[in-house]
Amino acid sequence: MRERKLARLIAAQHIMKEWKGIEFDRVSVDERGVPYVDGEQLDLTARTRITILGMILLDCVGNPHTERDVIDKIKDHPYHREDFCWLKRYLGQGKIGAPLGEFLELRATTVTAE
Repeated sequence: MRERKLARLIAAQHIMKEWKGIEFDRVSVDERGVPYVDGEQLDLTARTRITILGMILLDCVGNPHTERDVIDKIKDHPYHREDFCWLKRYLGQGKIGAPLGEFLELRATTVTAE
């Protein structure tokens, strides 16, 4: 599995579990990394939160496709500020450890070249 797709899958699973109580096995991503729950594409709010967390996970491992300035600037974007604040509260509760730990573990065994 490609690193970016893995990051989005883990981000989607953890965000949907925390935000909506949806179990991990109901969450998937397609080949492009688009997130789904029970085969239904997620709404813009969910996709935004997943994208931000996915970028953070990739940034933690120095992925060359992560644009750090996007992560830094998104908090000021008028359309994404609310999603960033929600994610900041979520991560501020010390919950980054679970998705990051899972990402690092699976990355070591399942990631293929980008």
